[in-house]
Amino acid sequence: MSSPTAPGHTARWSGGVFCGLRLYTRRGQSSTVRALSEFHSGAATLHTGPIPDGSEDVELAVLPEDKPTYVQVSTLQASMEEAAAQELPPFVPLPPEAPLSIALVPSHPSPQCVEGTPACASLQPDGGKFKPQTRSPHDAAMEKERQSVHHFDSSTHHYGDFYSTSNTIHGPVTNVKHIENAYFPTRNQDALLWDTLPRQRDLSGQHCEYLDGSREDTAQYVLRWAKDPTGAATLFIYGPAGLGKSTLARHLTHRLRVDGRLAASVSLSGIPTDARGPASVVKLIAREIGERYSDAIPAILEAIRLCKDAPLEEHLERFLRDAVSSLKCPWPLIILFDAVDEWQSFGTLIKALPGLSSSASALRFILLGRLDPRARGFADASMHLYPLPPVSKHTMECYFNHQFNDVRWIDGQRPSPSQTTQLAELANGLFIWASIVCSLLKKRLSATTPNQTLEAILHSRRRLGENESLAGLYHQALLWLFPDSDDQELAQKYLGATLVLQQPLPLAAFSSLIDLPAHVAEEIQGALTALQIRRPADEHLVHPSVDLFHLSLLEYLQSKSASHGTPFSVSAFDAHSQLAELCLRKLPQCPPESPNLTCIRLSPQEEYIVKYLATHIQHGTPSVSPASSMEWEQTRHRDILRGLGVTQLRHWGGLLLDLVGSSHPLKENYLDKEIGTLMYDVGAALDGHSAVGLFHIPWMEVAVRLQPHNPNIWYQLGWAYSGAGIDDSDAAEKAVLSHENMLDIVKDSPSSNRGEALLSLATSLHHRFEITGHTEDVDRSISLHQELLGLYPHGRIRSTILNNLASALESRLKMVDPINNMDDVISMKREALCLCPFGHENRASTLRSLASSLESRFKTTACITELDEAISLHREALSLCPSGHEYRASTLRSLASSLESHFKTTACIDELDEAITLYREVLELSPPGHSYHAPVLQHLAFSLESRFETTACTADLDEAIGLNRKALELSPPGHTGRSSALQGLAFSLTSRFETTACTADLEEAIDLNRESLELRPPGHKKRALALQVLALFLSYRFETTSSTAEIDESISLGREALGLHPTGHLWRGDSLNELAWHLLQRYEAQGDRHDLDESISLGRESAALAPAGHPLRPYAAGTLALALRFRPEELDESLRLRREVTSLMPPTHSRRWEWLMYLAFVLHCHYEHSGVVEELDEAISVCEEASSLCPPEHYLRPKLRNLQAKLAAPRSSP
Repeated sequence: MSSPTAPGHTARWSGGVFCGLRLYTRRGQSSTVRALSEFHSGAATLHTGPIPDGSEDVELAVLPEDKPTYVQVSTLQASMEEAAAQELPPFVPLPPEAPLSIALVPSHPSPQCVEGTPACASLQPDGGKFKPQTRSPHDAAMEKERQSVHHFDSSTHHYGDFYSTSNTIHGPVTNVKHIENAYFPTRNQDALLWDTLPRQRDLSGQHCEYLDGSREDTAQYVLRWAKDPTGAATLFIYGPAGLGKSTLARHLTHRLRVDGRLAASVSLSGIPTDARGPASVVKLIAREIGERYSDAIPAILEAIRLCKDAPLEEHLERFLRDAVSSLKCPWPLIILFDAVDEWQSFGTLIKALPGLSSSASALRFILLGRLDPRARGFADASMHLYPLPPVSKHTMECYFNHQFNDVRWIDGQRPSPSQTTQLAELANGLFIWASIVCSLLKKRLSATTPNQTLEAILHSRRRLGENESLAGLYHQALLWLFPDSDDQELAQKYLGATLVLQQPLPLAAFSSLIDLPAHVAEEIQGALTALQIRRPADEHLVHPSVDLFHLSLLEYLQSKSASHGTPFSVSAFDAHSQLAELCLRKLPQCPPESPNLTCIRLSPQEEYIVKYLATHIQHGTPSVSPASSMEWEQTRHRDILRGLGVTQLRHWGGLLLDLVGSSHPLKENYLDKEIGTLMYDVGAALDGHSAVGLFHIPWMEVAVRLQPHNPNIWYQLGWAYSGAGIDDSDAAEKAVLSHENMLDIVKDSPSSNRGEALLSLATSLHHRFEITGHTEDVDRSISLHQELLGLYPHGRIRSTILNNLASALESRLKMVDPINNMDDVISMKREALCLCPFGHENRASTLRSLASSLESRFKTTACITELDEAISLHREALSLCPSGHEYRASTLRSLASSLESHFKTTACIDELDEAITLYREVLELSPPGHSYHAPVLQHLAFSLESRFETTACTADLDEAIGLNRKALELSPPGHTGRSSALQGLAFSLTSRFETTACTADLEEAIDLNRESLELRPPGHKKRALALQVLALFLSYRFETTSSTAEIDESISLGREALGLHPTGHLWRGDSLNELAWHLLQRYEAQGDRHDLDESISLGRESAALAPAGHPLRPYAAGTLALALRFRPEELDESLRLRREVTSLMPPTHSRRWEWLMYLAFVLHCHYEHSGVVEELDEAISVCEEASSLCPPEHYLRPKLRNLQAKLAAPRSSP
């Protein structure tokens, strides 16, 4: 507030909304605050007075934890006399007899609030009270535009959007007695929810500018990839330090945005310290998407509501896949990640992308980093690698000439062309080297002129690419900037502190914290600008070095090359240690007169200490174990901590919990020996708090240092690390170590702690195995789980042990035998189900799990009783998921799939009808726009097509084609589900071709399958299926055209598919049968005995893998029978097999005629060899039946007519 406002004008101040609704305001120049406080029983008192000196924030109100929509405020007083006495602007400086209006409007509206400003309450006098009258958002917006005094909140403690309180006074009001029914619109709840998402640091305008044309070849390559629907889902651009990848990333961001293909762009080196966990980064990306595309905001808000404590996979699907899919963009949008390997959890991200892109139809990804992903085992078929080359010498010369325009050359003497060429050669295509050189030349406060500096650089003659060439440049640059030994020592102290600094600090606060005079820190900060690659948004702040400098400089400062012959080497451990000790000595004290002092009174330095002291202790002191804590015991940090006392340390913990808005209370009195327990309690209160990221881990690390023999602290620390990152190998290693330490403490204890330790360690080992693939981890996990079963022969925990053990065994089996040996797994799941009786909360999920395992084994054993049981289990699970249940759709889908499998074995049409009915219900639960809508369309279409093959009902086939076309429309080029959609439509069209012989349908099906195959390049897990399908459809065309090129290509594709299904593979039998069929087709056309021999050999192997009852049996035995008919000595076996498979085809099946035709072929061959007339008669009878059932326009009818003619020939001959 400033001077008194004129009548009719608006005096305005603002506050922020916190968790549980806390309203704050921040002090401005000469401002006074009447702070709402002491909220109780639905009322709050407004206090009058200036903000105390040294304070930054004053709390306005603390409201209940439940969502507020209705608030009463009483005893709202403002004293004109008090304001005048303190020479402050009066609160209500207007004439009397006027109404008072209060408006609540967002100071900084969230994207979803753009079109709807919250309604405001106009409060009118009424016998000393005021009653609300609604004013429109438009009126409120107009009022905001009137003359106002603005006081914007810049507090960093907010938990929601900021709100301004606007007071329109038409007369002086010195005493407002009561306000009734102040209303917070529900729209604001979305605003609060939105602001829980982490935000990327704003680094706009802080980077090196892009040199036009310098990377145009790369930019064009990326744009072509983005527009190519057959391109890989992920493009990884990699190259060594200094090539200008981050500058390129910003240029690509601009180009993709202009092209309408950008979803979000995130630099993983610029994410906040407290939002570096994988789930937090996913939320950060979602916020970027929402701020770019407001239509995605509802899906993102829904993700926030649904994903609390959810696994990373669900975060990826809901925050990214569903959000982008909701935009219904006709092409995939791209998320760009820069500096991926500067983020500790980048492995988690890279491993998750293929699975996400396979289901997230509208998403593609660009990654930029330094490391070749193949060296880290991350590259796969879904990722295309692009090694970024150095720029040309000509481009580098252009860069230098452009930068030279900003250098103050002596007497205007710019470098000669030859000098520029020399610089370009020394740079060797690396922009970082050139950038540093130009920064040194531009430096105004330097002992040497730019021309002298240039000569010194050229004199070194060290071309990049030689060992430690960048290190040499950094070394020389630092010596130029800090030539004096005293300056070097101070610079080293500054560099060490900023290396581990966790967030920006005001210069004065930073200087005070590290005991460095402010003017010295400012001088060093100014000198180091010559080496910065980013310019800070606020020059009055000291930033973490990672925000400003290239990673190669930070690596140089910590490398061995920096420790030999240079005073600038720094150690992150030592820097953390020094900063931890300084923070301990300056920890905010707990004043006796105000033991419950809140974080609102903290200075920026004190706030930093409260937040990050534990982090500096964790990374700057020796770790401990139950058997070894001597090094820690000898540190000054330990002595200072114990010297502070439990009261002071509880005050520290309370401040942090207040700072993050936690409602978790600490107990009032801790014993001196319970310091570790206190640290643990704070960590436990922070665990899972969305606003603080991984803050709980440092507190638990401090706790185990203080109480290394407390098993419970090790237990919780291990689980904290387990949740730190799904694919974070370092966190997984620390989780195992923590749980091993717990086990060491309790290993001889008969208490339940030993069981907890064993179970925790077994789980952590399995988790580490899933990340590293080291079989000794999963073997040990299995062993520990088995030991646990002996310890817990009964009880609730046994179900958990059994499920965990089954999971570990399945993981092990996938490495050595993915098909067999499921007996133990299923047995354990049966026992786990017994431990989840009716009414148990986990019964439905346990039913589904057991059913899934039984179905997996059925695919191998063809034991129908297992499939029957699976269906029964799915039915019970469905009964536990009534209408409205979140898992009803997935349970319906599982049951429908099982019924389809059962139909394929039994040909019971009722089961297929039920499956179709279930899929229709799933489709209703997954309407257009739902992420599963397209897949369900395909499932329903497949079932309808199966029914058409049984009943020949063309309406089913027509509907199947229509559904598959809709699914394809929802999978445009670039959509990761397009390949399966293409294949689904192709199958339906081929079915129609078989019935009508319409070649247009077959040609479209082949074209669709070729595109599908292109989308499944070598290495794709579904490439073999795409190869087989295309080979099959080409064989259909061969039957109609007799083109040898078609059948040759079919055989070539079939051979490649078989190569992808080695011995032991679940689908090897199918691949063998398909290739055997195509070879038989070519033999019949060309007569090459090698084709026949190979067909029979492959057919026998296929039939051996499909014993009686196996779903593949009719096809494998049928193909073998047709091949054997060409060997007279094998005719009896041929006829026996053909009769067997014909008996398996139900009389009502639409393709029964085809099986009859092939039986007639075998009978005819047998007759020709034996001369038995009865066999000829049977062949004629069977052929006539086939002819009566064959569709008139079927593409195989000519083949059937030819057979009829052959059978009639013996009868007509004399």
